[in-house]
Formats: sequence, structure tokens, C-alpha cells
Amino acid sequence: MNRSGPRHTALTVRPVTLTELPELWTRSRKTLDWHCLFTLPPWLQTWWSIFRTDQEPHIVAVERGTEIIALAPFMRRDTTAELIGSPNVCDYLDVVRGPGTANGFAEPLLAQLRQSGIHRVTLRGVRPDARVWTDLLPVARSNDWAVTCEEEGLAYQIQLPQTWDAFLQQLNGKQRHELRRKLRRLHEAGTVQYRQVDIVPAGPPVVDLFIELFKASRSDKATFMTTQMATYFHALAKTFSDLNMLTLGLLELDGRVVSAVMGFDYRATRYLYNSGYDPNFRSLSVGLLCKVLSIKDAIAKGFSSYDLLKGAETYKQRLGARATKLYRCTIGFP
Repeated sequence: MNRSGPRHTALTVRPVTLTELPELWTRSRKTLDWHCLFTLPPWLQTWWSIFRTDQEPHIVAVERGTEIIALAPFMRRDTTAELIGSPNVCDYLDVVRGPGTANGFAEPLLAQLRQSGIHRVTLRGVRPDARVWTDLLPVARSNDWAVTCEEEGLAYQIQLPQTWDAFLQQLNGKQRHELRRKLRRLHEAGTVQYRQVDIVPAGPPVVDLFIELFKASRSDKATFMTTQMATYFHALAKTFSDLNMLTLGLLELDGRVVSAVMGFDYRATRYLYNSGYDPNFRSLSVGLLCKVLSIKDAIAKGFSSYDLLKGAETYKQRLGARATKLYRCTIGFP
């Protein structure tokens, strides 16, 4: 049976509310490719609950018959629209469509935005493999609408082999030697344990511990972690722990937590969302080694990639990560 219906079936566009998203997500997991962590409905709803501004949700679904073939989670203010989220806490943003090649959703979607009175669409955190890049922008250009794209940063990913030893062999000789030396020094300093924590039994205090280490590790992180931001981190941790997608790793030295990483496991990728460490143990490289042990844990659990997300910190390249350019794009309607 062809579940998508005849090819000549007209595509329609309808509005979707934020409260509809969880049910829609459940219903369309097999028909839509929910490839982007930061576009999952639990993420969108959590972000909106904490950071909602004077913008209004403008979420639209493109349907063929009764089947949703694409979803675009926009928000709008007057005549401008952008994808729900903010680049400081949502590294990638995108629209969602069915798997495989483009299915014609872009034309009616952009037409709906234009007809609803939107004159300008701003798209942040656009990867070269994003649906925005591969589907929306070409259609906008073909209509001679104003399209601009400028590079706004880099993201880094590590392709994980099947074993820890194979990962070490991926590093160049100098970096492999340095990493082994740092691990040896850490073990010489005391009893070392890296463990993954489930926040359900541990409760909010373990997230508070992560936040304190985050703030202590750098002054700019302390400034970033406002009361509102801490509320957001708590909400994300609770939401994604309930979905069994949260990864919270603690590095202990002689029973004392000296570093922590917070991330998310989705599909075959572990995403390193953020980290922190006790500066009293900076000389032992506990911040870096907590990330390294999270990578080791991901390999042991069979993940195929480790996404270090945005930021061009030197350690990422030293761990063998490859860079992906991120873009800020705009579409202007006449």
C-alpha cells in the first residue's frame, strides 16, 4: 500500500499549536524524519515555556491527504518569522519532513508564510545538510525571492569507531600521547570514577551540582547561567530524563565530583550540550577528561557519533572532531 497517496493529491498547509506537538510527534515518528534534536517537540515546548517573548507561535504542517509530510515550527513578530529557539541554547534549527528526497513541501510552505503577511524569514543554526538548506532555500531562489546566507560559526562532530583503542588510533601520535599522559596523571592523583547519573532518583540536586561546576569553570559561563537559564537547564534535564535521552556524566576523584558533562542521546549520536569543572583541579585537566570519558562511555554503548556542537575550542580538533559550517540565512518576500 502506498501510504503517501497518489502523487497528484494536492498538498495543503494548516496551522498547528504547541499543545498539539507531542501527539503529532508520536503519530508521525515513522512518517517524518525527526532528525534534529533541537526541533523535537519536547525541546520546543521546554524552550517556549522558559523564553517565550512577544512573538507568537506560527507552526505549520504540510499535508498530503491526511498524512503530514512536513512540519515547520516558526514563531513570528509582525511581518518577520524565525524558527522557534535561540542560537545560544539551540545549536541547530530546522524544519522537519519525510525521509528521502524532497517531497514538494517547500513551495506550499513558503507560499503560506508569504500569504500570511510575513515579509522576512530569518533562519539560524543552518547546517549544510539541513532541510532549510537543501529544500527551502533552492525554492526561494527559484522564485527570485531575496536569499542571503552568511557563515555564523562552526560545529564539530567525532565519528566513533567500535572500540576505545580504535578511537585512540584515530588521534595523531602527539594527541594520543598527551591524552594517555593526562589520564595516567589523573589516576595517579587518587581513585577515579566516571559514572552516568539518572536524575529521576537523584533529583534536582544533581542538576544543581552540574550548574555550580558550570559556573565555577569560567567567568563567562557564570554570567551566562542566569536564574532563568538555570530554570531552563532544570526543565531540559527533567524532560529528557523522562524520555531516557538525558546523559549526565560525573567525574569523581576520591569520591569528590570534580567535573560534569550534560548531554543528550538521540538516535546514534551523543550530543555534548555543556560541561563544567572544579577549577581547583584544573591542573589535572578534569574538564577535558570528563568529556573524554563520556566519549569512551558512548563508544561502549554503541553510538556511532559524538556531537560537540557549536564552538571552535581547540580541544575539539585535538580529539579528532571534524568541523561543519553553520549559517545564518534570510528569505525576503517582495
